[in-house]
Amino acid sequence: MKHIAIEAAFAFARLHSPTKDNALEATKTVLSALEAERQRRHATLPKASTVEDYRCKVIRVEEAMEEFDGGWAEKLTMAVGRLSGAKQSFTAYRSALRHFAIEEVKTSAGAIQSVGRDLFGLLPQMLTRLQGEMRRLAHLVNLDRESCLERAGETTRTPQPKSRMLKYLPDGWREQFLDAVQFSDHAMPCALLNACGLRPVELQSGVQLSLVSCPVNSPA
Repeated sequence: MKHIAIEAAFAFARLHSPTKDNALEATKTVLSALEAERQRRHATLPKASTVEDYRCKVIRVEEAMEEFDGGWAEKLTMAVGRLSGAKQSFTAYRSALRHFAIEEVKTSAGAIQSVGRDLFGLLPQMLTRLQGEMRRLAHLVNLDRESCLERAGETTRTPQPKSRMLKYLPDGWREQFLDAVQFSDHAMPCALLNACGLRPVELQSGVQLSLVSCPVNSPA
């Protein structure tokens, strides 16, 4: 299914004079193929918290792209390679980029579909924009980790367990961290995370607490 989406997106992007019908047909083909691929992999739709994490990852990629020269596709490939030494990192960054690329295509296609009589001559510009978004989406769907690592001059890094990485932190790092947030709204969540185990995504996004009353059984 993935190859159908790539071929349809590139085919539309290469049209010299695309029409509204071309755009809607290509969008339907691409999105249907990607949805079928998602269902085949039994992948779930991202939650709101995941989308926010995706947004942060896209910003990191855009910042990394500024370090490279070349066209958009070349810079993106090298930026993702720079950030994706670990396999799960590549998967996360690619998912984030794909998510927003798909949303852009959906938004543009919806705007094109809503155009009736093009009294102001905006349709050609909208079609050209959708062609660019389709081209970027096709590149992201076709992105593979090996090519990204090769273009960025990076090598695969073996993921390190948290317990092994903690020993490289300076002495007293937990106390320093808790002291820094003791007067903020996150003091209690951070204290709980310190007791239960710190996770970067929780430290970055925070956690929501709720007070639930429950009986305490005292020994007879």
